[in-house]
Amino acid sequence: MPALAEATLDALPEHLCVLDRSGTIIWVNRAWRRFAELNGGAPELTAPGANYLAVCAATPGVGDAFRAGLLDVLEGRRDRFSQEYPCHSPTKAQWFVATATRVEVEGQPHVVVTHNDVTAQRETQEMVSLFVRHSPIFAYIKEVTATQSRVVQASEIFAQMVGIPGSQLVGKTMTDLFPPAMAAQMTADDWQVVSGGKVLEIDETLDGRRYHSVKFPIALHAHKTMLGGYTIDVTEQKRAEETRRELEHRLHHAQKDDSLRVMAAGIAHQFNNLLMVIQGYLELSRRDDGLPDDPLRADAEDAMRRAASISGSMLSYLGQDVLHREPHDLSLEVTNLAPQLRALLPRGVQLAFDAPVELLWSTIDAGGLRRVVMNLASNAWEAVAAKGGTVRLAVHPAASPPPSAEEPGRAPHPGPWVCLEVSDDGPGMTPEILERIFDPFFSTRFAGRGLGLSVTRGIVRACGGHITVDSTPGHGTSVKVYLPQSTQAELGAPRPIIATERRVAPRRQPRPGAVLVVDDEPLVLGASERLLQHLGYEVLTARSGEEALTLFRHHADAIGSVVLDLNMPGLDGWQVLAALRAQRPDVYVVVASGLDVAQLKLERREVQPDGWLQKPFGAAPLAAALHRADG
Repeated sequence: MPALAEATLDALPEHLCVLDRSGTIIWVNRAWRRFAELNGGAPELTAPGANYLAVCAATPGVGDAFRAGLLDVLEGRRDRFSQEYPCHSPTKAQWFVATATRVEVEGQPHVVVTHNDVTAQRETQEMVSLFVRHSPIFAYIKEVTATQSRVVQASEIFAQMVGIPGSQLVGKTMTDLFPPAMAAQMTADDWQVVSGGKVLEIDETLDGRRYHSVKFPIALHAHKTMLGGYTIDVTEQKRAEETRRELEHRLHHAQKDDSLRVMAAGIAHQFNNLLMVIQGYLELSRRDDGLPDDPLRADAEDAMRRAASISGSMLSYLGQDVLHREPHDLSLEVTNLAPQLRALLPRGVQLAFDAPVELLWSTIDAGGLRRVVMNLASNAWEAVAAKGGTVRLAVHPAASPPPSAEEPGRAPHPGPWVCLEVSDDGPGMTPEILERIFDPFFSTRFAGRGLGLSVTRGIVRACGGHITVDSTPGHGTSVKVYLPQSTQAELGAPRPIIATERRVAPRRQPRPGAVLVVDDEPLVLGASERLLQHLGYEVLTARSGEEALTLFRHHADAIGSVVLDLNMPGLDGWQVLAALRAQRPDVYVVVASGLDVAQLKLERREVQPDGWLQKPFGAAPLAAALHRADG
């Protein structure tokens, strides 16, 4: 062998020898000799002159397989043969790849045998394999073509997802493991990754669990398109996110609801103050001019009463009606409304009832219930009036109402409940409309239509109930009102259960003398003064709590009664009442308010008034509240 060629082969890190056609070693390089020496190789087996087939025979198992392949190369049945095998030296475990290659030298066949140390690559592969197999996430490596994606490595944890551990997934395709549609999508996604050379993140669902996958290409061999990836079970995380969004949605509803309730309370208060002025002067004009009934004045009084009704509807929206609750059979109450409802039905609309024979009692306000039924039924038949359809009313027992974003912060008790359901087969509502249906004056038909559903929800709340709405475009609407089913104790109660019971103040009688009127609204103050003068009282007026206490100190002996507004800047009515009683415990005080008096009566106050006036009021309620003391 020429010196340059021999020097070159000696410099190679591979262990190299050359065999003649019989398998006898005719030359070895330096790496071959060094390895043989370090591992105690016998010269008669590893040095030139030894037959390499005997070396193979000395290592059963691995050597047998390589000997068979080597014979094929020596005898010309193949040109090349390779085999990976372990070679455990005294100091460490090693892995080699042995390759036999047939070559022609001066017309004679020879075989070049090389042994390459692949221990580092093998350890790396083993670590990757162990990492993938024992990873706590769903990790995998796949070989991918345009039509097939096959598992090369996979985590054992896959047993939790598909029921098969990762070691048993090797060699299986997506079609073998997943439903057809999902397998096709996975294969297409995998090919997109390896063909496009880009990372892909996707969300997937399997057997009710939700997963997030990240897939990326692996450059391994030019003739193979490989993909690596991992999948994380994000079911609980997604549920937590959905719960958070639902809570945020409910909080938004609650905040909007609170804002509307504050606004409605303020409007009702101001509205009733102004109506108080109008009603007072209309009454006085009727009595002062002595003229026959004037149609214009009658119209003004009718408008005032209708305005007072709207103000009352606002209080209903707030759930602040004066409700007289007692047990009623819901089936009977709804059935009794059938003739009235049928008389109001538009042409082409049918009304169907489903009321059970069994008694379904609930402690409710009967008038409020009738208003709820009429509101819901009229909304339903308006929804189907254009094309005709059916409105259904049903009453049935129910378990606990489902949580509803329309009832934020009000968790229903377990039950039992009675459910009143009003449904239609009309066009249904979009989610955007559904979200606003309880807003005051919201309507899909024309602006400012009214407080129908807002009032309905207020009445239901005041009765301790819940209301839910289900609607889908093209599939109609169903409104369910859940009312607590009456207990046996309630059904056996000797008297009606009144929701507005209050602590009774000590009985006082108004004294003869002047009436002190306290109100921060000049118009209300003037109207009250004129009404009291018309009733024959001497009147003192104060526009603030501070002014009222000053007047009372100076004229305490002359003042017989006080008519006191509650909502005032500075000292409010409750503070003024306490101060008046501290100065003269027997003073007779009537509280007047534009807010709902029934709710004010329920407040736990140390000092209670002797009478109440709901604004707007006229001369007759005012006289009744003061017991008209003539001396």
